[in-house]
Amino acid sequence: MDSVLCGLVERLVGRRFDAQSTPHKMAVLATAVVLFAIPEEPVRTYALEQFSQTRLEMYLFDDDRLIRDKALDILELTLRLSSDSACLAQVVESLGSRLSQRTVKRKVYALVALRGLAAIVKEVPANSAPCSPEALSQCLGIVHSALAILLHVYGIRHQVPESAGTSEALAAIEMEVLDLMDGPQPGSSAIANSVACEAARVVREYCRTTFDQRVFAVLEQLLENKAVQRNAQQLQLVLDAIIHCLRLAKQASFSHLLVLPSIVANFAIQAPGLKLLFDLVLESI
Repeated sequence: MDSVLCGLVERLVGRRFDAQSTPHKMAVLATAVVLFAIPEEPVRTYALEQFSQTRLEMYLFDDDRLIRDKALDILELTLRLSSDSACLAQVVESLGSRLSQRTVKRKVYALVALRGLAAIVKEVPANSAPCSPEALSQCLGIVHSALAILLHVYGIRHQVPESAGTSEALAAIEMEVLDLMDGPQPGSSAIANSVACEAARVVREYCRTTFDQRVFAVLEQLLENKAVQRNAQQLQLVLDAIIHCLRLAKQASFSHLLVLPSIVANFAIQAPGLKLLFDLVLESI
């Protein structure tokens, strides 16, 4: 790489974070996008070095939502290039690093953590490089934690199985998110709704590429819940996850599609996502 260009990048990125203005932070993150878009291996290696998880963490938890959103995009890019189990463990630990702080920003930290977990389960199974069994197990552990949060929000008694991929850092994130929601009525508060939607996105991203019978069973429980059915956004996310599951199941076995009539019977014709379920039925005939 050109030494002059490297010097410019390092001066831009190296400025102390608390001295960076919002335009400077956006410039830093835009530089990351450009570097990760270059396919040559030396450039991507350099990008990973400059935008380590430790550095990215500061932008992920910035006060400005635009900065946080852009940093989450960068996190996805890094996961496409480096998704071994050690890297994932570091990302999960980083995402949970600020949740234990009892501050007014705790809700934001929880939502960022869940969005980061969604990025992991989205990018790791879809990675062009073969995933290790350990990395896939970590993804399943993340999904189980997301399902446990959803069941808590809606007061559904269903035991999510223990997963070998549930690390101490992941368990701490789950515990802190559940603690954040203690007090409000299940499913009714703004915090609970936001958390439930982000947790459902984690599950949906996982279901795009992976079918798991135990995950599917919990989704069925959620779909039958009246509070979920009354929440249009939550209902759509759960339906999306179920549709992804059924499409994958269709490729492997027709038997899972036998649940479609009972799912469809739960809804009025105007329900969001119902047309997609009918389309899936037609595909399968």
